[in-house]
Amino acid sequence: MHVYLTGRHLELTRGIHAHVERHLVEPVSRHTGIGLISLEIQLYRGSLRGSPYGCHAQLELPRHNFINIREEDTDLYAAIDLTEARLLHALTDVKRKWVVEGRRPHKLGFARLGRALRWMRRYGRAT
Repeated sequence: MHVYLTGRHLELTRGIHAHVERHLVEPVSRHTGIGLISLEIQLYRGSLRGSPYGCHAQLELPRHNFINIREEDTDLYAAIDLTEARLLHALTDVKRKWVVEGRRPHKLGFARLGRALRWMRRYGRAT
């Protein structure tokens, strides 16, 4: 998995790098066993009115699926933690959806089902 970390209008310190690695990269990479392609994380300074810090994460999955999550808070570390919780929840939902789709039987038409169960010959219809 490729990881891209950028900071907009703030300096990325070693502590921020370590926190992102511990709270976003590691849990996401070992959460569900899905072969993840890339994780782009953007930390930014938000508007001064509301929440001054934010974290945006875009996760690229197989089958051309993307998960985009943006969280803002008064503390940068809290925004990263909120992003982690939502990202793991979204990953769990995607994994559950893929498992359910994989278990559904293929749709069979009446003629195909009849041939499979050999009903058509009993009722005088040639197959």
